[in-house]
Amino acid sequence: MAMRAMLVVGMLLVAVPAHAGEAASAQTVPVLEAVPGCVEAKMGRVSVSIGSKDTRGARGVSYQRAFDKLARAAADHGGNAVVLRQHEAAYVTRSKKLDPRPGYIALEGLVIRVPTDAATCALAAMDVDAFAERSAGAEREQITTENKSF
Repeated sequence: MAMRAMLVVGMLLVAVPAHAGEAASAQTVPVLEAVPGCVEAKMGRVSVSIGSKDTRGARGVSYQRAFDKLARAAADHGGNAVVLRQHEAAYVTRSKKLDPRPGYIALEGLVIRVPTDAATCALAAMDVDAFAERSAGAEREQITTENKSF
């Protein structure tokens, strides 16, 4: 019994710093609207998605979670910033009720490395709330699905 308790405590000690590191890396990688003039290297593209387009199980998801996931993916690719290149959101209407949040969000970004010296390169991170509001107000394309069995 004591051995099992020690094993559990050991696993928690290993897991907690790893989780804390993920949160810290998401905070240090800003999501930008445009490529700044001080790029040292372009590291490639990353794509992330959250939620589901399936009308039966879709629930509203947050842009903050999507942006955090994009920032973590950029950090995993060795970048210290990511430029948003593409965005897709799907909203699900059920019984004439529209959830104000999308049920699915897909983001694609260009991972870049910029100088860490703030005086050399000032970065203006995107405001997630303003982006979500702008996206919610965009023109939507009406798509219907039918769940008929043949």
